[in-house]
Amino acid sequence: MRRLQPLLLSATVSILTFAGISASDAATPSTRAEAHKLAFAAKAFVLGVHSFHGAITGTVNGVSINEHITFGAQSTQQSFVTNNGLSFNIVYVDATKTLYLKANAASLENTYGVTVSSAATEANRWFILPHNNSNYASAVSGLTLATSTEGMDFGAFTSVGPVTTFHGAHVIELLGKVAASANGPAGNVTLYVTAGLPTKPVAMTQSVASQGSYTLMWSGFNTKVSIATPATTSILRN
Repeated sequence: MRRLQPLLLSATVSILTFAGISASDAATPSTRAEAHKLAFAAKAFVLGVHSFHGAITGTVNGVSINEHITFGAQSTQQSFVTNNGLSFNIVYVDATKTLYLKANAASLENTYGVTVSSAATEANRWFILPHNNSNYASAVSGLTLATSTEGMDFGAFTSVGPVTTFHGAHVIELLGKVAASANGPAGNVTLYVTAGLPTKPVAMTQSVASQGSYTLMWSGFNTKVSIATPATTSILRN
C-alpha cells in the first residue's frame, strides 16, 4: 500500500515495520550483546501472542500521522488518517486472504489509482481489494501475527540505556542509530522494553532532525479481539 513514508519507514509495509537502522561503531561487544538479547526477546514475545494492538503517531515532513492496527488470531483491522486528507480502514481475513478496504475519495484516487469520478461515488464504502490489484501485495504485507515484525532489524539496537518510565511503565531503553540514506539524514531510534520478565516491547521512537519524529506503541497483548468482517462482495475497480 503506497502511503506516507514516516522517516525511514518503508512506504509499502505495515505499521510495525522500520528500516535503515545501523549499528553504532561505539557500542562495546558486551553492551551490544545485551541490547540484542533484550530486543530479540521482545520480538519473540510478539511472535508468541494471539493478539495485540499497535499505534503510530507523529509528524513527518509536516504531515501528522495517526495509524492504529489490531492483530487477532484470524483477522486484522487497520485505520490510517493524516492531516493532509488521507483516510482509510482495512480488515484482512487471513484464512481466505481477503482484504476489505474503505477509504475516502482522496485515498482511492491517490493511493489506488481510482478515477476522480469513481472515487467520488465509491468513497467511504467497503470493497474487496482483488489479488490482481497492483496494491494488494503491499497492502497485506505484515498484516498477520506471524508477519507483524517483518522488516524490523532487532539486531540494530546496540546499547542499553537506563531503567526509566515510559507512559507509566517501567522500561529499559535500547538505543540505535538511523543510517543516512537517499531517504534522509541520520537520526536516532529507541526501543523501550519492559524492565521485568517477560521482556515485552512497549514503544519505539524514531527521530530525524530535518524530517520529524514518530512513536510506535504496542499494547493489549493476548486480549480478546473481535473484528467484524464487512458484509460486501463488491470488488474495487480502477
